[in-house]
Amino acid sequence: MIPDLPVYSFTPDWGGLLSLFLTLLLPLFVGLVSTRITSSGMKAVLLLVLASLKTVAESVVAANVADVPWQFVPVVMNVLINFGVACLMYFGFWKPTGVADAALNQGRQTRVIDGRWRD
Repeated sequence: MIPDLPVYSFTPDWGGLLSLFLTLLLPLFVGLVSTRITSSGMKAVLLLVLASLKTVAESVVAANVADVPWQFVPVVMNVLINFGVACLMYFGFWKPTGVADAALNQGRQTRVIDGRWRD
């Protein structure tokens, strides 16, 4: 009586490793396109959008290569898994090591204006 549920399958080939690598870098991409004043909710939505775009693109390519119909439910589950892995990578690695802050700063340094008039 229990329906067959789609399972997230990782294949250790070049495509699977590239997909995993991109998933681990998604939080840094969010940091590069957002600023310090961007709310955390907006960053989460942006991360979800990037995970969705990545997963849909991968699934469309995989369905075309395998000559099988594209299916919505497995893609949604893979989007949620990619989003979860990206969040775990952010809070477990990128944020504690300071890499997330460096991506948010994007090489900018804070300037202090001394307030004196100069010609």
